[in-house]
Amino acid sequence: MLKYIDEHQREPLRRDELADVVNLSPRYFDAVFKQIMHLTPQDYIKRLRIQRAQELLLQTDDSIAEVALMVGYSDPFHFSRQFHALCGISLLGYRQHIRKSILP
Repeated sequence: MLKYIDEHQREPLRRDELADVVNLSPRYFDAVFKQIMHLTPQDYIKRLRIQRAQELLLQTDDSIAEVALMVGYSDPFHFSRQFHALCGISLLGYRQHIRKSILP
C-alpha cells in the first residue's frame, strides 16, 4: 500500500480507491492503516506530499504553483495552507530560510 501511495501521490487518492487496492472495506482499511502507521491514510498522504514539496523547494526554483502540482495539489492556496499547518512556516519563508542556512 505504501508503495502504491508513493507511486500515485501526485494523483487524487480517495479512501475507497486505496481500500480497493488491498481488497478491504474502506472503514476496515482506515482502522488497519491507522493501527500500523499511527496516522490516517489522508494524514500520511499529506505528510508525504509536504515532505516532497520541501525537497522541491530546496532543490528547484519552480514556482509555488508548480510545486503544488508536482506533489498532488491542484490548488496552490490550499497547498500553502496545508504546508503552513504542518510545517509552521510559509512556503516562501521555508524556501528562504533553508537556502539561507545552507548557502554561505
